[in-house]
Amino acid sequence: MSRIIDSYPLSPLQEGMLFNALYAPHSGVDITQITCRMHHPLDAAAFERAWERTVERHAVLRTAFRWESLPEPVQDVHEEAKLEYVVQDLRGLSPAEQNGSIETHLREDRHRGFDISTPPLTRVAVFLLSETENAFVWQLHHLILDAPSFAMVLREVFAIYEAELAGSEARLDPPRPYRAYIDWLRTQDIGAAERFWRGLLEGFANPVSISVAHDPQL
Repeated sequence: MSRIIDSYPLSPLQEGMLFNALYAPHSGVDITQITCRMHHPLDAAAFERAWERTVERHAVLRTAFRWESLPEPVQDVHEEAKLEYVVQDLRGLSPAEQNGSIETHLREDRHRGFDISTPPLTRVAVFLLSETENAFVWQLHHLILDAPSFAMVLREVFAIYEAELAGSEARLDPPRPYRAYIDWLRTQDIGAAERFWRGLLEGFANPVSISVAHDPQL
């Protein structure tokens, strides 16, 4: 295993997901699967390099979790993390058989889960469907990324991939480590936040649905 280059605590949300992962490691809870279809030829080797480069750039994609014999669990950033990247050639199958193979992969890979003590908590499977159509499944543990981050990672992967094909270097902003959020979170007055919510919800005896308004222009 590679050298640990940083360690820091978990967020409260991560602590809850860590409990889920330890209590039922093969339940599929907190496992995210993103399936994409690409209607163009694919250079599978260049696509793999794009994913590897993205893992290299982002500490959170090289993060694993440690909890045994510790006063509180921590997340460890490893210097290196080898991404599992597999390619399945389904071009000899009918469309129905291809879809069946992808569905089988999704079901089995979700049940497989992750060893959360070993990075990376993400992997990629590519399915070659024809000369001009391909698909991939990106599976990750929700412990390391939230939903808004998914699109950010995919944009970066494809930016690097397109640069690879062009023989150039992708222009990307320096990554901001997740630790910056944890450091900020640890400075917050949790007691004040608790008092605020207790005051706001005082008088409610039953569960309440809280919705968030979205600006359609955003």
